[in-house]
Amino acid sequence: MSVTRAVPLGDDDFARLIDGLGPFEPSPQMVIGVSGGADSLALTVLADAWARGRGGAVLAVTVDHGLRPESGQEAAALGRQLSGLGIEHAVLRWHNAAAGSDLQARARAARHALLSEFCQARGILHLLLAHTADDQAETVLMRFAKGSGPDGLSGIPAVAERPHVRILRPLLGIAKARLEATCAQRDLTWASDPSNADPRYARGRLRAAHAALAAEGLTADRLLETAQRCGAMRGYLEREVAAILCAAVSLYPEGYAEIDRDCLDTAPTPIRFAAMAAIIRTIGGQAYRPRQKRLSRLSHALSAATVTGGRTLGGCRILIGQRLTICREGAAARDVRQAIPGRTIAWDGRFHVTVPPLPEAGGMEVRKLGRAASAVARGKPRPSVPWPVRVALPGLWRGDTLIAAPASAMGDGGTADARIAALECAFVPEHPLTSAAFPVAYAADGII
Repeated sequence: MSVTRAVPLGDDDFARLIDGLGPFEPSPQMVIGVSGGADSLALTVLADAWARGRGGAVLAVTVDHGLRPESGQEAAALGRQLSGLGIEHAVLRWHNAAAGSDLQARARAARHALLSEFCQARGILHLLLAHTADDQAETVLMRFAKGSGPDGLSGIPAVAERPHVRILRPLLGIAKARLEATCAQRDLTWASDPSNADPRYARGRLRAAHAALAAEGLTADRLLETAQRCGAMRGYLEREVAAILCAAVSLYPEGYAEIDRDCLDTAPTPIRFAAMAAIIRTIGGQAYRPRQKRLSRLSHALSAATVTGGRTLGGCRILIGQRLTICREGAAARDVRQAIPGRTIAWDGRFHVTVPPLPEAGGMEVRKLGRAASAVARGKPRPSVPWPVRVALPGLWRGDTLIAAPASAMGDGGTADARIAALECAFVPEHPLTSAAFPVAYAADGII
């Protein structure tokens, strides 16, 4: 579809798309991730008009990865264009491009992290990203090539809930050509990232093979239909999983879970596996759920009559008894963060730790208690917090000296060492146990 033939996306079209991702607060405030391409530029101007019409505002934010010499100049030019439209623009810079492999994946993760942190610092709940129907089709095709099941073939979610931000993608049902036409209609200048066609990357190779794939029936329309069907199936399964999690799981503020085995075992196998995967991901603080094959082995182990002791999976320890206890594996809790007095920091993908304002503030770190957990409690430790849980709790350290520990790691009478203060921490996993079911995105008029 060429720009000249594509129908621009109007304000009313966009309103129908974004209203389906609400509700929104009065005078909505939004951050738009804008790269300077037609997709994100069109999203920015459309969202700006929508927000202004409701007494709100948008803030356009560009992440400059510094991967191309001209990227800084392009970001500055984009800022001038947006300023002429009365849209505030900010630039965030990523400084770690040289470290490690898989550059595109790292750049994408850094972009999301920087944008989310920006939203949190500004107190803005909604982050809009400009993924299109073309991006969705490519994602489904790439996941199909990797053997993904319904979850993966659901594609990119229209709404993703994060601890401090809602990521919204209102253009998932809209073809890129329509967004180029939208920019052309408004006399906007957009840039093209040459890495999008780079054959070193999977997306670049897929785009080069677009005509051949379409001739075999793998059109964007067909792939989007697959994503919508799988998304509807995924949404149904996620509601079923949420129901069994609510019935079978007790989640504790020390970052562990207890599971009613009899209740869990009543669920069909796919639901039971998905529930266990969700628990392990939440408690382990991992980016991804464990693979199906490993879940199957764990399930067989749990059902064996002679099983004793415990198992490990996904950074968790599974303690086997009348009830299952799933906690963070101590050996896997390797996160070390610099501690700044008065600041709250995210630790190990599980806890938010507030560093107390101590007089000697230098050289402090937040890391796991480890073996120090046995020396912290005075008298009898709290029986409700198992030993494997306590060793993986955060502690405030200066070198080899423990300065503060969570109250839940201490005995009923407090700490055995008066010099060890109470450390304020809250269990806020990056991936909550349950969330809204997978939403399916459709085009404004049913036609991409």
